[in-house]
Amino acid sequence: MIGACPDCGDGAASETPRDGDGETVDDHGGELAIKQLRNGSRLVGCTRYPDCEYSLPLPRRGDIEITDDHCEEHDLPELVVHSDDDDEPWDLGCPICNYREYQARQNGSALEAINGIGEKTAEKLQTAGIEDVEGLKDANPDEVAEEVDGVGVDTVRDWQADPD
Repeated sequence: MIGACPDCGDGAASETPRDGDGETVDDHGGELAIKQLRNGSRLVGCTRYPDCEYSLPLPRRGDIEITDDHCEEHDLPELVVHSDDDDEPWDLGCPICNYREYQARQNGSALEAINGIGEKTAEKLQTAGIEDVEGLKDANPDEVAEEVDGVGVDTVRDWQADPD
């Protein structure tokens, strides 16, 4: 087990846990675990499946190491994937954050794919008129830091350098 399920586990983000059909789940306490499916794919999924269908995809190949480092936002251990080759290990990090970044890249909302920009910070940036990575790269760091609460000039410069 790697941590509480965000849909139905203790401390879940949702106050009313729901299953895959949107029905309320009465029994709390789902945990996330690494699972291998018959078709060879792997995922991080809730132990209460099929009552809770929460899952996140994992790479098909390589050994997955559960580290002692934890994500501050989700309190899940960070994962590292060691390939069968002599390649450098892939620091996957928190499975939820990793999947969120992947979705952001796929959906064109790449602000959240930049290291250090989460959902709330992306919303603050958008409120300040920065809609995408290009807008962030073109923005004046001093003005962004002044307009976006909790963001410093050096942080903005780091974000501007990250997409390259």
